[in-house]
Order: sequence, then C-alpha cells, then structure tokens
Amino acid sequence: MLTKEEKIERIFKALDDYVERGGIEQRLKEQGISWRDFFAIRRADGRVAIRYEETQQDIAHQALHKREGIAENLLLDATMDARRARVSADILERNAAKLHPERYGDRIQHDVQTVDLTGAIADARQRAAVVTDASWHALPGRQALPGKQATTSDDSDPFA
Repeated sequence: MLTKEEKIERIFKALDDYVERGGIEQRLKEQGISWRDFFAIRRADGRVAIRYEETQQDIAHQALHKREGIAENLLLDATMDARRARVSADILERNAAKLHPERYGDRIQHDVQTVDLTGAIADARQRAAVVTDASWHALPGRQALPGKQATTSDDSDPFA
C-alpha cells in the first residue's frame, strides 16, 4: 500500500508524462494511481491541485503552438489541404480554450452589482404614511373617490 506522499510523487510523475505524451488517465494507470484516487488527492492536497492546473496550462500553450505550426506549414506547403488544416487548427484552439479558459477561452464577463433598497423603501413608506386620505383629498382640485369618504385619522398605514 502506497503512502500519501508516494502517491503524490507518482501523480507528479504522471503529470510530467501527461505533458509529454498526453492522456492523463493512462499516465495515472501506468503509475498505479486510480482516477478516483487522483481526484480525491487533488481535492485534499493543494500542491497537486496547483500542479495539475499548471499542467493543463502547459498543454494549452503547446496546443496553440501546434496550431501556429499548422498555419506556417499551410503557408509553406501549397499541396496541404487548407480545410483539413483549418479543422485541425480549430480543434487545437478549442482544446486550449477548455484547458486554460482564462487565457484562451471566449471572453465573456458579467459584472453584476447589487444595491440594497431596504432603506429607500422604508423612506418611501414613511413619506407615503404622511399622505392620508384626508390630507390627499384636502389638496386643491382633489375629490374623494366615488364610494369612499375622506378620513381624518393620520394613524392609518396605507401599506400595512
């Protein structure tokens, strides 16, 4: 049975192999680490999480370098199929965006700001409480609503 530190060392080796040869799940199997153990250790140990994130970023950088190489080859080789080169480049770009979305992903940013309106609502209720039926209808040009009589009490809360 491997100790936690031995598992972490093997995970680091698998991550190094992943950068060179790809296929993280296969690299972990070669080191005797299950996919489930890898995720459990990655959640529990910050070193593994950071190293995995750095590895993903490295692979994203490599994918974009390959994409640039395809574009250069297309310019240099007139016999190369442009559609296939475009598809390959698009796939590499999408993979880079998945692996490192902060740098290579679509830039969609939502800035949401919330405002606390409880104070403004309380002030509005206070101002509205001052205007009662009697004071409203006493204004020049105002009449009582049909079927209602103007009240003279100021203690009624219209929002209660």
